[in-house]
Amino acid sequence: QMQPHHPTVAQGLEVRLLNLIQSILALVPTGTQELCPFLAEYFPHRLKDGRCLVAYTRSLIGLSERLPRLSATILELIVDRCLEIDVEIKVDDRGTAKLEQTQDEDEYGPLKLGFGTNKSNDAAS
Repeated sequence: QMQPHHPTVAQGLEVRLLNLIQSILALVPTGTQELCPFLAEYFPHRLKDGRCLVAYTRSLIGLSERLPRLSATILELIVDRCLEIDVEIKVDDRGTAKLEQTQDEDEYGPLKLGFGTNKSNDAAS
């Protein structure tokens, strides 16, 4: 017999936060222009714990379901970040996969694949 699903406190907070964002953007539709760069900026670093990356990605998917006009942009962000992780995976002779930090990242910070950049960032490059 299946047990009823009881959301955790974190899941309840996530739902409330997503509903709040949806409500704010209904009142201020131009807020989507500010939201997308914010989502990209605060995406967890690819070397963060996998649970953190999964939780943030799951929240982004929930947001894209509530805001269909942002779905393509949010999915682009998720794919960009997955590609960043993919290109850094090293497989040793035993077949063990390991995510390594690049030398360029030590010197210049995380790779940016173009999502969430604005004209002021592009001009500074």
